[in-house]
Amino acid sequence: MLQNKAGNQLSLYQGYTFYCLHTNKSGTKKVWACTNKSQGCRARFHLLQDSYIIKCQSQHSHKAPKFVIRDVQIIRTHLGKEQVLYDGYTYYCNVTSANGWKKYWRCTRGGGSGCCAARLHLSQDYKVMKIINEHRHPPPRFIIRNGVYTKIG
Repeated sequence: MLQNKAGNQLSLYQGYTFYCLHTNKSGTKKVWACTNKSQGCRARFHLLQDSYIIKCQSQHSHKAPKFVIRDVQIIRTHLGKEQVLYDGYTYYCNVTSANGWKKYWRCTRGGGSGCCAARLHLSQDYKVMKIINEHRHPPPRFIIRNGVYTKIG
């Protein structure tokens, strides 16, 4: 889950930010609108059970906003696995030091020949200790809702 400066909940999808425009009575379906809706942007998506996009209008009338996620964000996959989000990329914990003070995280696109070389070294309280920011691919397309990360396409 992301928050803007005012503390309002936002979703991040394809590099754009969205706010919850409408929730049905049972709370199972939500319509998320681009945060530039007031300037005429009509982009939106319909989310079922906070996990599944069932309808999407992804044409924006503006460029993606520039923003920075300064710290790592702890996220969970829909299967409950812990990952971290840093600079738009996702990482999984590859190794934990014997004393538990440091965790070594690999980009989720790692593995195989030509794999991604990006790594994070984080302290036990998730502070960045070292970054190897050598991605060989664009960031994944995803949404985060209620702390649950869902990869799109």
